[in-house]
Amino acid sequence: MVLILTQMLSIAVFGFIWQFICEKVTNKAVTAENSLTVISSLVYYFMLPALILEILWLAPLMENSVYIATMAGGGVLGSMLLAILFSHFSTHLPRAAMGALILAASFPNATYMGLPVLEETFGSWSKSIALQYDVFACTPILLSLGIYIASSYGEQEKLSKLLLSMLKVPAIWATILAITLNLNNVPMPEFFTGVFYKMGNTVIPLMLFSLGLSLRPQLISLHDIKPVLAITAIQLILMPFIVWSIGQTLPISEIYLLPVVIEGGMPSMLLGLVLCNRYKLDTGLYASAVMVSSLVSLITLPAILTILS
Repeated sequence: MVLILTQMLSIAVFGFIWQFICEKVTNKAVTAENSLTVISSLVYYFMLPALILEILWLAPLMENSVYIATMAGGGVLGSMLLAILFSHFSTHLPRAAMGALILAASFPNATYMGLPVLEETFGSWSKSIALQYDVFACTPILLSLGIYIASSYGEQEKLSKLLLSMLKVPAIWATILAITLNLNNVPMPEFFTGVFYKMGNTVIPLMLFSLGLSLRPQLISLHDIKPVLAITAIQLILMPFIVWSIGQTLPISEIYLLPVVIEGGMPSMLLGLVLCNRYKLDTGLYASAVMVSSLVSLITLPAILTILS
């Protein structure tokens, strides 16, 4: 697991290096900011929906899917509550920083880091667990309660606009389509199998590269390190404990339990940067939380795997 995590973070390092390469481009036509926008938009509108269709169309959706969603949802909501309590009672941060920290503590990088980690650790069959964890629990909560929190702590938006923005998410429609085709036993045409597979394979490296693009050398200050470390502890230690505790009360198949708990221990999700930008939260603080949690996960994820194995 350490090897795959190191390889993934190495791709993020290349994204970080690209920032300095962009500064040397004489015509300034290429910048780190517009590179990040183009890559994120490409993944958001095309590559991620293709990945969802490739995996969920053919994945075995059974009773365990309900248990996976229950454990994931409980982990997100439990961590969110802890982050809200911490941000209000243990810090004197502005509301924009509070909102960023709450999002960073609540939503794990279930697909972009979780999927390759599970595949490398448990086998290709576990890829569907990562997507189910994400699209059945994390994404719906992010696009409802997550957006509400971002709006409440940042630039407020009307409820009608919030609802409309949820309906425009391509991943949601790809999930609905994939599940419909799956439950009706519609076979995937060979042509689409190849197309979705090739497009889906680009999601992970592109988003890891974007992670590097979003980081800044001056991100973390001494003033920020305490809340970032606290949020990292919630994300990497308390969330997987919550997920594991919920799993002990459910009749989930034993083969699924450990991969689901590992998903709960993933670092903060990169997609939260989009919400921070849109609702004027502290983007720099959120990116710091992503960077720190990604580095610390090199220790915590192997530890969780060892303890629970």
